[in-house]
Amino acid sequence: MNLLNYWKFIFLTLALLLNSLLCVVQVEAQEVDQEAVDLLNEVDSVLGNSSGMEFKAELMARMIGHDYHQVALFKIQKDPLKIYYRQYERNPIELLYDETVDKEKALINPAGFPYTNLHLSPYSALILKRQHHSIFEADPAFMLEQLFYMFEACKPDKCTISLTDTILRNKTYKKITYINTYYKLEDIKVNAPVSLLDFAREHHVNFYSIVLNNENLSVSSKLKKGDSVKVPSSYAKKIVIVLKAASRHIHSITVYDNEGVFEHYKYLWFKNNVVFSPHDFSPENPDYNF
Repeated sequence: MNLLNYWKFIFLTLALLLNSLLCVVQVEAQEVDQEAVDLLNEVDSVLGNSSGMEFKAELMARMIGHDYHQVALFKIQKDPLKIYYRQYERNPIELLYDETVDKEKALINPAGFPYTNLHLSPYSALILKRQHHSIFEADPAFMLEQLFYMFEACKPDKCTISLTDTILRNKTYKKITYINTYYKLEDIKVNAPVSLLDFAREHHVNFYSIVLNNENLSVSSKLKKGDSVKVPSSYAKKIVIVLKAASRHIHSITVYDNEGVFEHYKYLWFKNNVVFSPHDFSPENPDYNF
């Protein structure tokens, strides 16, 4: 074999190996565990049909500077929409939203300066500056909605979804793992003036994932026509949902981007189909501090 034929042989061999590797990757990317999809639909249906829920959760959000950690209580009545929120670490801030009283603003006990109740939009930068979500996204069904949107958008060959068993503190849980191997940052031109929050909603991503990837932007930013913004191609690169095997209650949700864990929610306890009294969403409730 002369030198030219030798290099042709090497080139063809490498090409065949590369093609085989790409085929394997594509097959792996097409793996969809229907049992996982069915279980997600079951959990989504239960949450969607719930008239009210109450839960306490540990929260972690990756922020610029340092991660945000909090333990918080949520009470959510869906119709009419009423939300009570209380955090326990550092300042015991409380928030009360009642659309029958004021659809635009929530009542805030800042648990500190200015030492008086405030009436603020739930989308206020003052509220969102240490958060990944507004109170309207506290329902765990919101995260399932993001997952379903990503799953539909990435089919048939760009994502995987699987179901496995996992053991936590000697108890068996179900673990659903979604992976988008095509997750990336994209440069997108702004077509018309828009707030950062609305821009993030249009692209089905978390507003803070845009803040993390654009040094000149904050939660209160207003984007101008022609601005170039780095935007993730989807809400997450990976989402892991752990469910209690018997009750199907969500134990935890972990969201990943290219840098690792973006946010994590662990539900310490969860009550579904709660029937609330008017007292639960009243600033006069003696258990509250408004």
